[in-house]
Amino acid sequence: STIVGQAALALKNALLSEELLQQNELSRFLRDVAAGRLVAGPLRERAAVLGLEARSYTFVVGAVEFEHEPTLEWEGAALVLRQVAHSLSERIPGARCTATVNEVIALVPSSPGEEWLGSIRSELASLREGLRKRLGAAVTFGISAPTDSLEELRTALTEAREVVSVGFVVGASGGVFSLDDIGHRLLLSRAADLITVRDRYSVAIETIAEYDRVKQASLIETLSVFLDLRNRNEAARVLFVHRNTLGQRLARIESLTGVDLSDSAEWFPLQLALNIH
Repeated sequence: STIVGQAALALKNALLSEELLQQNELSRFLRDVAAGRLVAGPLRERAAVLGLEARSYTFVVGAVEFEHEPTLEWEGAALVLRQVAHSLSERIPGARCTATVNEVIALVPSSPGEEWLGSIRSELASLREGLRKRLGAAVTFGISAPTDSLEELRTALTEAREVVSVGFVVGASGGVFSLDDIGHRLLLSRAADLITVRDRYSVAIETIAEYDRVKQASLIETLSVFLDLRNRNEAARVLFVHRNTLGQRLARIESLTGVDLSDSAEWFPLQLALNIH
């Protein structure tokens, strides 16, 4: 019985070592793909060595944040991501997974149709919810569109990483996102990076935000509701204020910014600037 127990332990260690070796090989492959060092023949050769033979692949990228113990975030996140990688490889047929201290990446053979995507979403949502309840870890997953060739792996990996970075901000307690879910948010985040672009609408929003900060007012909220509804009566009802009070707030916004809120042509660029802010 002692020999059997030791043999079982040795076998388990061997399997874990093999899994770690495969993860390291996949990690090196993905680093080279992301850096653009693998194209054409070398890309196909490395993919064949790793056994990547499916016609189409989808990337799943995950990130983790602890809800209650931020002091354990770095080491705890790395441990959880390794657990996530192991769970993904067990839950999703054919998934090849690797984990770093920042993210987990799963390369999944994909199939056409919404049914396949729905099953992947379901597995990821189940795994995310289990980790949230058990460890207090908020896990966010980003899913790329399926690739048509190995040459599209780099684009798909970039897409999944961008989706998870935006989803990480959008979903306070984690979530499962694709580009269809947060594409508009991604465009806004890219626009927000263009800090040198300061048109009169972005300046107007900054002016209102500063007024709110100094005066402890709520003009940003008022403007947001008005621009969403584009109707003064409805906006006043949602804000639980009298229509005259709403009119006074909008007049204050106009005096601060010089924007004419009675001109519907001003609404979209102002709303865009507000969302970017």
